[in-house]
Amino acid sequence: MNPSEGSIPVAHQDPPAAVGARRYSDPDTGIVLHLGVHCTDDEKLIWSLRRDKGMLEGMNIAVPRRRFFTSILREFTTQRLKGARAGLADQEELFRRLIGTTRVERLVLSYDSFLGAPDRICADGTLYPQAGRKALDLHNLFPDNRIEFLCAVKNPVTFLADLYRRVDDGGSFDDFAERIDMSRFRWSDMIARIRDATPDVPITVWANEDTPLVWGDVLRAAAGVAPDHAMTGRFDVARSILTDEGCAAFDAYVAQMPPRDDRQAARVLEIFLDRTARPAEIEEPLTPSGLSDAAIDTLTRRYEEDLGRIASMPGVTFLAP
Repeated sequence: MNPSEGSIPVAHQDPPAAVGARRYSDPDTGIVLHLGVHCTDDEKLIWSLRRDKGMLEGMNIAVPRRRFFTSILREFTTQRLKGARAGLADQEELFRRLIGTTRVERLVLSYDSFLGAPDRICADGTLYPQAGRKALDLHNLFPDNRIEFLCAVKNPVTFLADLYRRVDDGGSFDDFAERIDMSRFRWSDMIARIRDATPDVPITVWANEDTPLVWGDVLRAAAGVAPDHAMTGRFDVARSILTDEGCAAFDAYVAQMPPRDDRQAARVLEIFLDRTARPAEIEEPLTPSGLSDAAIDTLTRRYEEDLGRIASMPGVTFLAP
């Protein structure tokens, strides 16, 4: 347990209240919470899923925009529950405000500040120090439901640089980077705190650098569909990286030679990304200043090793090309 989080109670699943006592909430509704992290998504998951409108309606899956639920969840976690588990009355009120009288099979909520605001995620020299507590708060909103977490992680070098630009508090990058102990920068520690606090909640993780190649898998994990289900938005991230000419060439290629599955599609995409990607997109600027080449190499090597640790963690599904 991370000492910065203090003593965090562990989530346990109690028998749900009788369905007959419910009007709005439904313990059979699957809850998918996309946790971010910051600087990896920018609502892409929501928009890519919503492209399959017919599928979502047919399978009774709700994917609301962030502006429709973030303030509601914040009210319940910080003002009403304050760490407690939602009772039936709170669950009824929460579901009523989130989706009204409509019963859904699956509710997908995506918000990159679920684990903390961007200006607070490097507190105490630790990455997302409140990740365990925040994950438990989310679990306590839906104590009778099946919950799944989704989360991307990112190379610390580009993550810190992008987070610095996002926070933009007027200080130098050197001052900003000093807020976190680089020797302790491991995403696996954050994932472990989430798992410790919510051991019954499975989590799907992927490297942000692989997102163009695994986006179809991410969308299927969010929607809860079969591995061979063709998602309309599965190439959305790749298209945002390819040049216009590259997109046209890729479309022509797959129209003439449709890939058997997303694994083959990923191999084809890698070729097009190598040849026709916008350089500023595929090779993100490493840092505005403040990190030596040696520090960059060290952080990147540790990150790659950390991905292996995450992939081997119990309860974690790691998506790789």
